[in-house]
Amino acid sequence: MRRLAFLTSALLTCAALPHPVAADTGSTQGNTYVQSFLKDDVFEGGGINAQTQGAGVPNSFGVTLFKPLEVEDRSLVFFDAAGNVNLGDHADNSSIVNTDVEGVSLSGSSKLGMRWLNDTQTWMYGIHGGFDYRQMNTGSSDTTKVKKQRDVSYYQVALGLEAISNDWEWNPYILYPVGDTERKLNNKFEGGALGTYGFDVRYNFTPEFKSTLGYYYQQGDLDAADGSGMKGQLAYHFDNGLSVGTNVSYDDAFYTRISATFNYRFRFDGQQKNKRTNLIKALSASPANRDIRVHDLLL
Repeated sequence: MRRLAFLTSALLTCAALPHPVAADTGSTQGNTYVQSFLKDDVFEGGGINAQTQGAGVPNSFGVTLFKPLEVEDRSLVFFDAAGNVNLGDHADNSSIVNTDVEGVSLSGSSKLGMRWLNDTQTWMYGIHGGFDYRQMNTGSSDTTKVKKQRDVSYYQVALGLEAISNDWEWNPYILYPVGDTERKLNNKFEGGALGTYGFDVRYNFTPEFKSTLGYYYQQGDLDAADGSGMKGQLAYHFDNGLSVGTNVSYDDAFYTRISATFNYRFRFDGQQKNKRTNLIKALSASPANRDIRVHDLLL
């Protein structure tokens, strides 16, 4: 019931967002630009990404693909995919609390979604959903000696909503583990994929410098990790497709975690559209919140 109540609240909040009315300047230049050039400006291409370990997520690097499937005057349907190589944890600093993630493993994510502009073209709305997969190789423990280490896999389905203007971005989301969500990692610990129900709010100080504040409720690992958390990000987006960010999160299961992200996106046609508004960029941005988060627990 708590899951349904949180999702209902998030959806109602998103639907009730204010819709700014465009000022009557006697010109339709902005609308004409969007309608005339949307098909040319929508991004189609790939990316390179990397992140350091955070709350339940590994050090990793990988590639992304964004493919518009259908583009109309003010809307598009898209497919987005990511493939990552996961690396081991920092020494004596487990990303899942006790058991160290070691070696090299793979993870992947695929999303299908739709986005559209409102009539005044001051807000963009979107919905996307998909499936995520993560392998996890385990090793020693930071807290005790273990043996019979195992390599495991986790799966989740994800759903996200979006409401975005040139200054604000609102994103409620659900990450819901499926299949065998509790896996034995060694002779003393098991690891559980966490269901996460969150709401991110982003404010753009400038078109390049952006901040995000988010609330999430996580649930899983035999209820040991249940509880609320907060997270924040400061990110800078360069004109050449490069963006870097610093993230911090806190909850009672992982305590304070700090991580960094790196992303570089490139168009397949080799062009850079530097003067696009935040709305146009948001139409073809890769969906966020797609990691499978894992927490371990003493058996």
